[in-house]
Amino acid sequence: LRIEGRDAAVLVDRGWIPASQSSPGERTAFSLSGAVEVAGIGRPSQREPDIALLADPTRGPGSPPLDAWRFLDLSAIQPQVPYPLLPVILEVSEPVGGVSPPKPQSEIDLSEGSHLGYAIEWFAFAAIALLGGAAWLVRSARTTTSGKPS
Repeated sequence: LRIEGRDAAVLVDRGWIPASQSSPGERTAFSLSGAVEVAGIGRPSQREPDIALLADPTRGPGSPPLDAWRFLDLSAIQPQVPYPLLPVILEVSEPVGGVSPPKPQSEIDLSEGSHLGYAIEWFAFAAIALLGGAAWLVRSARTTTSGKPS
């Protein structure tokens, strides 16, 4: 996305498209032109891990530009863009320009969820194990000292 009035751009992650529409020709249906307003969350550049099973291909001199990336590494994408990219990736929160898909990333649920219930459940299991183990030890000690089961 080129910023109006500046010779700079910000890389915008608009979300996901169906795999059935992922060929370069079909993706043009999701292209936008003209001025648009976007809102979202700024994210840092994604550095590709040292060991990646599905690594992005390395471009050699004279090779065609990549049109899809697994990791949004701005230093790898910058040589393919004719204007400077700002050091942030904008991940949109709502579809841009009324064109959907792409489907933006889902909101991350930061609520308590069922963590408290699971914590109580596991502490109860631990208490039952401790009390049951203690009862078994006491009963074993009584059996050993008296010589007969109680």
